[in-house]
Amino acid sequence: MYLSTEVEKVASKFSAPPFDFDGCFIHDYDGEAYFKFILINAFSIALPSGEKFFIDSLKKSLSSIEDPETKSAVRIFMMQEAVHSKYHSIYNKTCCRENGYSLARLEAPFLFNSAYVANNNSDQYCLALTVCLEHLTAVASEALLTHDWLDICTPSVAEFWKWHALEEIDHRSVAYDLYMTTYKDKAFLNQVMSEVYLKFARFLEKTMHTMASSDGKSAKALKVWLRESDFMVGQQGVIPYFMQLIERFYEADFHPDTHFDLSILASL
Repeated sequence: MYLSTEVEKVASKFSAPPFDFDGCFIHDYDGEAYFKFILINAFSIALPSGEKFFIDSLKKSLSSIEDPETKSAVRIFMMQEAVHSKYHSIYNKTCCRENGYSLARLEAPFLFNSAYVANNNSDQYCLALTVCLEHLTAVASEALLTHDWLDICTPSVAEFWKWHALEEIDHRSVAYDLYMTTYKDKAFLNQVMSEVYLKFARFLEKTMHTMASSDGKSAKALKVWLRESDFMVGQQGVIPYFMQLIERFYEADFHPDTHFDLSILASL
């Protein structure tokens, strides 16, 4: 089920659940291909705990929503995130099994952080954090659909990421609209965003280092690639691209609906 007819039309061109990941993570990558491989897989490791956190944050406000359209959008958001979590859990288990990683070790920082934040912060903070992380996810989704960043993935894994990206773009405004309707405090959102994106980047880097260590790869080489490679920091690199779009979040008239041009989907 989709909120946007434009997204639904494009989604029909891609694979949809169920997904089969068996054999998709057996590889002989080295150099940049290897680093790109563990980057996309580290991102997946973060998602099941994050998606549960998102669902719980919105669920707290569900009973107080009076507008039927808003309530329906929140329910669709939660349904989509639950399905994402299910398949990323399968993805992560398969990736770890086929590469000899400890899934428990990789997931532990994300699980601990999600539980700590949920148990030690206000409902407003949890929803604000969800809004910020949903924006980062929408930025990543736009990048995956418009850049050749999935070239190291098997076709089935690439299709999976495209499917997930489309659904993130589909519900990109739900958490933001609920937050602004409930709290009407954009300044607080900006404050949370300034804290979260660097913290999330550090978590991803730590996960990549754990994977590289397990694979017997050089930690120094990974650090150099993350900070000096054209793919990461070049003019068309990941970090400049993300920073440009993250900066838009702080604009006074920002809204997720204006962040992504749905006409781009027609070219996919």
